Amino acid sequence: MKKTVRDVELKGKKVLCRCDFNVPMKDGEITDDFRIVSSLPTVKYLIEQGARVILMSHMGKPKGEPKPELSLGPVALRLTELLGQEVKFISCPTVISDSVREMAEGLSDGEVMLLENTRYRAEETKSEEPFTGELASLGELFVNDAFGTAHRDHSSTAGIARYLPTVSGFLIEKEVKFLGDALDKPERPFVAIMGGAKVGDKVKGDVTFPEDYGNDDLNGQTVTFEYTVKGIYSADPVTLADMTDEQVNTVFGKAGVTTNAQLSTQIEKDLNKQLYSAEVNKVKSYMIENSTVEIPDE
Repeated sequence: MKKTVRDVELKGKKVLCRCDFNVPMKDGEITDDFRIVSSLPTVKYLIEQGARVILMSHMGKPKGEPKPELSLGPVALRLTELLGQEVKFISCPTVISDSVREMAEGLSDGEVMLLENTRYRAEETKSEEPFTGELASLGELFVNDAFGTAHRDHSSTAGIARYLPTVSGFLIEKEVKFLGDALDKPERPFVAIMGGAKVGDKVKGDVTFPEDYGNDDLNGQTVTFEYTVKGIYSADPVTLADMTDEQVNTVFGKAGVTTNAQLSTQIEKDLNKQLYSAEVNKVKSYMIENSTVEIPDE
């Protein structure tokens, strides 16, 4: 396990903490605060240890433009309620400004502020300057606790880690331990399920497990998806149509479907396309409105 917030001195230090506050919103109100609540153990620990806490997150896809409906203002208010202390916030269209810097410099031990939506800056999703350096300049230590975005090379994740000493928060620690235990000492029976909106992306590389994972259903080396719809959304035919024969064979080979042509035939056979299209659109709309899971970029 890599270092966590337990392993570093925090008192009096300005700590940049990347969280995942990409929560669902409706009419300016948070409809599900699960992700905010999940961040509390790390945030509370930082406060208790006397850190000067500067929280960061993205919300939605403003694509480099300040969009009021995607402001983190409501998150700051909810955090204030949950923590029982003020979470300072400036709605800054450029995320970093002289006022934001002054607020960060003026933090006392145990105080908390939240930056505006990091994706208001176009550099964020490309991990580019000057934004990466501007973020890093606010702190002395970086805590990454946004497991769902930790894989992205963005300014507020991997970018800052190139500037500052970096540790993980408790949420990432928990997820890494869970995944590590699942691989190293799994409880049985064991089933591996992989999912996502873009099936093809999941098989660009080999997905492997230890040899002793094999059983009658999994061969121990390749995780195989079973193609099922049965009234629920599982895959978009347009996305499936873009898969190469090699990807199709990896994903559906055990079901006897090894080429894209066979997959297309199977889709035609299994689905009433008109009904399927209508149902998929309904379910997609519901997912976007109600899901706490980030919808991947196109």
